Amino acid sequence: MNARTALVISMVGVTLLSACSSGGSTSSTGSTTSHATTVPGSASRSAPLFVPTSSDPSGSGSRRQVGPASVWLPATMKQKGQPSRQDKGTTTLFVSTTSYHGQYAAVAVTLSNGKDVMSAAQEAESFHGQLVDVEHVPALKVAEATWPGLTGTYQFTFLDPSVTPSLKSVVLMGETSDGRFVSVTAKAPPTLFDSINLVHVVATTRVGAHVRTS
Repeated sequence: MNARTALVISMVGVTLLSACSSGGSTSSTGSTTSHATTVPGSASRSAPLFVPTSSDPSGSGSRRQVGPASVWLPATMKQKGQPSRQDKGTTTLFVSTTSYHGQYAAVAVTLSNGKDVMSAAQEAESFHGQLVDVEHVPALKVAEATWPGLTGTYQFTFLDPSVTPSLKSVVLMGETSDGRFVSVTAKAPPTLFDSINLVHVVATTRVGAHVRTS
């Protein structure tokens, strides 16, 4: 048994949790295959889906610190409640004050409580397996990237069909120099996602000494 990173979405919140699953998965052809060869291998040959920003946006907003990580958020996004603490990690959630047909934009920053027992590549493999085998998300793209303050960094974009309309989703995940798992997840209805430019928001993610404020 191994820890799998599972994405759980509600109308106003996003959080990353760990769930148990077998090490392999069943493909559509019925054969058992390990995501260890399919995710990092294909991702490493793909161009990054987005790149880190060189400076914070000039619009109204501020940089929010969550442990060793920080992300720039527009003024229309506020922290929702206290950080959610699970056995293996803590998630801090930010939600937009505006909505689209009752659905809100959300950004979640998740940190493992200590050194992650899984490598960044293994976390990406498990997450990919969850999206493909359990969630069956459409329009899935994955790429490996270089990111300030992180190693083994992976990016995901996809549509979350758990609600209607489907939510545009972007995830950045990697490992800090001391082995902690970090992920930044953003979700919103397509119209709201694009108006806030949530890909750009996730691209402002910095870790440790690599935080930039201007």
